[in-house]
Amino acid sequence: MEKRDFLPILSLISKYPFLRISGIFLNSQFGSIEEIMDKARDSILIQEAFSKGKEIVKAILKDSRVEFESSEANLLCTSCDIRCYCEKFLTPYCHECAECFRNCRISIGEEYYRESLSKAKESVLSYLYSRILVSHLETWAIRKFAVKSAEIYHRFLVEEGSDVLDFITSDLGIKKKVKNGNYYIHVSDYLRASVKIRAKDWRLINRKLVKGFVAVTRKDLERVVEECLREKLAERLSIDITKYDFLIEDVSELKSVSERLRTKLPKLSLKSVDVGKFPPCMRRILSDLQAGANLPHTARFALTAFLLNIGMDVDEIISLYKTSPDFDEEKTRYQVEHIAGAKGTEYDAPSCDTMKTYHNCYKDETCRNIYHPIQYIERRLKDESGRREHKGRERRDKANPRKSR
Repeated sequence: MEKRDFLPILSLISKYPFLRISGIFLNSQFGSIEEIMDKARDSILIQEAFSKGKEIVKAILKDSRVEFESSEANLLCTSCDIRCYCEKFLTPYCHECAECFRNCRISIGEEYYRESLSKAKESVLSYLYSRILVSHLETWAIRKFAVKSAEIYHRFLVEEGSDVLDFITSDLGIKKKVKNGNYYIHVSDYLRASVKIRAKDWRLINRKLVKGFVAVTRKDLERVVEECLREKLAERLSIDITKYDFLIEDVSELKSVSERLRTKLPKLSLKSVDVGKFPPCMRRILSDLQAGANLPHTARFALTAFLLNIGMDVDEIISLYKTSPDFDEEKTRYQVEHIAGAKGTEYDAPSCDTMKTYHNCYKDETCRNIYHPIQYIERRLKDESGRREHKGRERRDKANPRKSR
């Protein structure tokens, strides 16, 4: 019987191309990354996949609909009677060896196999190229790519069976046990994810710890996968773009897109910006500050990072704190400049989850489906821009009734 290379995992890596085993698959089909880039000039398949990868990055940057492979994923080995895989199946060793996946002999139609193989190639190539492209953009762009992509994959994972979840957690190196239907993950993996979540119920002290493993629900495990994946996708891939003209052009195009998006919020001052468009939490903190309240450190950090993120000047932010009863200009300047990136790291405003953790959240009905203060103001500005454009069209239509018909 003719063997079907990688058949058991083709649908899996089509839907989840970030898997380590995707690298083994890609290398077997095309060679190293450098070889893939060299072949791109003469391969329509690679060109089309690269084009899709560029569109994925562009869509994420613009907050547009992202077209990821979303068909059903399965791991055929778990339903196969042949059992040709070794005793280390579903452990990290699978993703270093993959020999059983290379030698699959399941009886299946040639057309189905070819279609599955083609989809897997396109998905993994487009994923690879999107990672290469975003690696040459600004930090905020790669961070946004990582967050949005991880969210999408997380939504997919919620619908999967336990075999797919087990394979993905193993592939990401998350050490896990299942006992009596309950999940336990190693404390090191739990802390790696929970340190970024910061919600009260994720504190280790509020969890059951058994011999180095933390008890979690399946929903918790899915969230851990998302956080680990976000960390993985935020890593930059190192490749010399000067060797490839098409890559230089695509990076240049995306840099132009990201620059336009980055500068769509002009340099602001409290005199020019409508504070009413701030999220409720930032309006409350700013109001307390202007009233002379002595804000806790977490609230000061949140407000400062937020104002810096939307483009306000360091000196103006410092001037805001002059109303604070313990104002020290030298100390305040050091802290604001530090948050602005004077030491090399520019800080983002805390997420909504973090604001809740430190009791700095004052959400209202306008916060529905909002997970970050920056997302809130961007959405408000976008909605206002849309309303202005709509009113402008109405005025033009009234002025030119024939043209509008």
